[in-house]
Amino acid sequence: MDSTETKKFIFLLALFIFFSGILALFFLFSGSITNYHLNYFELLLFFLVCLSFPANIYLSGTGILIFSLLCIIIFLLSSLIFHNIFFILAIPLFIAVEFLARRQFENFSREKIDQLVEIEKVKEQINDNKEVIEGLASKRESLDMQISSFSNLRNYISEVNISMSKEYQYERILDFVARNIPNGDIYSLNLLDENQNLVTTSFIIREANKDVMLRPDKSDIFNKWVMRYRSPLRINNVHEDYRFQIKNDEPLLYPLTKSMIASPLISDNKPMGLIRIDSLQKSNFQINDFRLLVIISNISASALRNSELIKETEKLSITDGLTGLLLPHFMFNETNNYINEYNNNRKKTGFSVLMMDLDFFKSINDCFGHVVGDNVLIHVASILSKFCPPKGMAVRYGGEEFVMILPGFSKKDAFAHAEKIRMAIYEKKMIVRKEEIKVSVSIGVATFPEDSSDSRLLLQKADEKLYLAKSRGRNKTVSGT
Repeated sequence: MDSTETKKFIFLLALFIFFSGILALFFLFSGSITNYHLNYFELLLFFLVCLSFPANIYLSGTGILIFSLLCIIIFLLSSLIFHNIFFILAIPLFIAVEFLARRQFENFSREKIDQLVEIEKVKEQINDNKEVIEGLASKRESLDMQISSFSNLRNYISEVNISMSKEYQYERILDFVARNIPNGDIYSLNLLDENQNLVTTSFIIREANKDVMLRPDKSDIFNKWVMRYRSPLRINNVHEDYRFQIKNDEPLLYPLTKSMIASPLISDNKPMGLIRIDSLQKSNFQINDFRLLVIISNISASALRNSELIKETEKLSITDGLTGLLLPHFMFNETNNYINEYNNNRKKTGFSVLMMDLDFFKSINDCFGHVVGDNVLIHVASILSKFCPPKGMAVRYGGEEFVMILPGFSKKDAFAHAEKIRMAIYEKKMIVRKEEIKVSVSIGVATFPEDSSDSRLLLQKADEKLYLAKSRGRNKTVSGT
């Protein structure tokens, strides 16, 4: 019970006691009236008139009416019993006091209502200001996060573009995504292979979700959608999104996914793959997460494309433009490294060198022209590439001369391999202007460290064997003196 209710209760209790006392006095003194008693009753009735003021404050409309009627009845009874004119005159006095009290109370009530309205307005303004402050605080927090993200993006651009290794690039891309969009459960980088099939190149699974099953299915509908429309995708509930109707047997890459975001990797209008984040909870990605992933994807696509261009440039700097075989300077660098490793006991076996020269190539150029001559070189280069071992090198040394480096081959093994190459070239037919051309090659074989411990001298030894083969009638292989 609050203070107002307590006061009202005490006042009503006082009224009850007061009226009860007056009635008791009526009964006690109605028989014998003295001046003392009369004065006492006048005093009591005076207090009753005075009580009309607080009665207007604490009583409702019905309560005031009852109080007023009781007071008038008491005044009338008192006037009849005591035959005193004061009791009759007390009635208009009572009404006047009550009217004045009522008027003052209404004025007070109006002022109080106005004050309460003002207080409510102030409270409402305070609430509005509180909401504005909270909104500004939220915006500030969001801006701070964006500033931090953009600062991280600047460092990321430097890192991912400096990296030359593809595997390291893949690792850096996903690691950056996971650190800046931390509310995902599964992070995957999916790239197109040579056959334009989407392959999961790299992925991260949060420690708490190590038991999540990954289904190696390339027909995931979300990945297909992103690659088909070349557009980023955000889904709050994979089972309720209007764009997809998932059946129970639908081959999803991550069957437990509830929400996800994905963005394609596109550079120079060429699709390269996509970055995807899956969550095991619904509506787990905000719009800022989605926008940040799109920005990261654009940067990553450019970095991956730059890496490809660098690799292509490096390849062009060490390969022959016509045949696609390696150039001599790259061969000398690699053979020198091999020799150094062998001398430092890091390599246990030597290597062999095949020096090859096409027989009568000048006659082919003179008879059929340089275009046909170039086609012959390309034809021979394709056979050499086919016979080059994985760790070996096929090199266009100059003009119609070729070199093949065979790591781990003894002179005997190298001779046998050279014979296979020679026979393959000779037996492969070439038809030019309805005329069959027979192409043959002479080969010289030299072996490190048996013939020389220097790469250039070793090549010179192989060249000497080559000319020995030519002097013996061409289309031959020579490895000894």
